[in-house]
Amino acid sequence: MAKFIYKAKNAKGEVVTGTVKAATDYDAEKILVHHNLVAMELIPERKKQFHFSFGGKITMRDRALFARQLATMISAGLPLVKALSIVVSQARNDRIKHIYQAVYNELEEGYSFSNSLAKHPEMFDRMFVSVVNSGETTGQLDVVLDQLAHQLENDSDFVSKIKSVMYYPAVIIMALIGVAIYMVTYVIPQLRVMFDQAKTELPVATKILLAMSDFTIHYWPVGLAGIVVFFVVFKMWLSSEMGASTISHLQLKVPVVNSLSTGIYVSRFTRSMQMLVKAGVPLLDALRTCSSMMKNELYEDDIMRTINKVEKGVPLSVELMKSAVFPQLLGQMVAVGEETGQLDKVMGKVADYYEEDVNNRIKILSTLIEPLVLLVIGFGVAFLVFAILMPIYNLSQVV
Repeated sequence: MAKFIYKAKNAKGEVVTGTVKAATDYDAEKILVHHNLVAMELIPERKKQFHFSFGGKITMRDRALFARQLATMISAGLPLVKALSIVVSQARNDRIKHIYQAVYNELEEGYSFSNSLAKHPEMFDRMFVSVVNSGETTGQLDVVLDQLAHQLENDSDFVSKIKSVMYYPAVIIMALIGVAIYMVTYVIPQLRVMFDQAKTELPVATKILLAMSDFTIHYWPVGLAGIVVFFVVFKMWLSSEMGASTISHLQLKVPVVNSLSTGIYVSRFTRSMQMLVKAGVPLLDALRTCSSMMKNELYEDDIMRTINKVEKGVPLSVELMKSAVFPQLLGQMVAVGEETGQLDKVMGKVADYYEEDVNNRIKILSTLIEPLVLLVIGFGVAFLVFAILMPIYNLSQVV
């Protein structure tokens, strides 16, 4: 099934955006009609492609800085167009500057700010656009931009913590690969001469090391090409529907990974819902926006199922309690938020809880990774010692 991006009007005449899965655009339009939405635009979502960009990478910090700068200048009384022109002049690379300039030009042509941002999904996701649209509607654009900046800065710090756990083992592994390449291309070939002259039976480990040395020296182009092909094919597979589905299931089934993934997805959902509900985005539109942001097929489908029930009048908390992927705690807390009329605050509390839970799990994981890496290094050193020193020791005994 394909995914379509839509822009439609709901029963109240409000313009909403989102995504819908369907076999054809005709089926997608029927689904929208079923949900009391009148399609204004309906286009297939472009598949992610494996390509290189030389214009500069767009980071979460860039989005946060964009929102922070605009919020500061608008709250100081600067018109939006003037504030945006200043932001354009301060863009840190050509790719970002091109996007900002395009948004500025569209504003000059009479487009709304949110519609201008929506034309650049590579920079501004649906949550960003939805919150800005709400700020435009309520006349509190500086307030919602400040909230967006704060949230994006927190999200960036959160992602950095997760990535930092992987830096140490990544550096060690790269160092091991470098040492291994040096050994098999320089040290082992010199020892081979001595082993060949001795004409004695070598240990299996030494034979394996000699075979690796021969392959690396004589067939390294084949090996390098194989690695490149593997990564390209793997990247394409990840972008495919089957690959995305497989990864989505593995994230929730593999031990250790499943608990960490659950915490990350629940915190992402609740933090996004807090932001959208607080900004005044209607509940159904907020859920649709969150569904498109989950990056996991199982969570996305579960939220869409929830939307179908909420549209029929079923409370959100009831459906979340029936969820196969969201924890029961979320449904119970949402029920409290519905009863008190403080859904955004409750979502924020749940997000705080799961973000703290993920931080604790990351700390535990980081403490476990270090001894595991040392264990791998120990096995590697033991293999080299056995493969190289044992035959040399045997030769000295013969002599």
